[in-house]
Amino acid sequence: MVGASERVAEATHPIREPFFTLMPAAALQCRDPPSRTKEILVEEQRTEQSIIIRQVTAIQASWTERGRGEPGAFTVQLILDNGAEEYVLQPEEDDLDILLELFKRSPHVTFDVQRKVLIFGNIGME
Repeated sequence: MVGASERVAEATHPIREPFFTLMPAAALQCRDPPSRTKEILVEEQRTEQSIIIRQVTAIQASWTERGRGEPGAFTVQLILDNGAEEYVLQPEEDDLDILLELFKRSPHVTFDVQRKVLIFGNIGME
């Protein structure tokens, strides 16, 4: 049996083995095997594709001439989630005026990528 004086000596005795060992920085770099990296990329793609509602962060309207003297074509490019995705609308002239007014009045616009629906939130009623 260990006596009280031996226990005190054990408690105050300096530790001879370090709590940790230092490793070279190269040994700390963890690399996934190529198959695991591919799995991670596939998972990220699935996650990205599962997002069906995206915020419209910018729009760019343009008009293209079809031919001399012919009516032109309007397009509205939707920049979704700061460039994560883009979608181009091809509205008729009458619809373009209404769309641009809705964009102006709504501080928060989202786009349902799957159903192709623009959602205008908190529209000012001026």
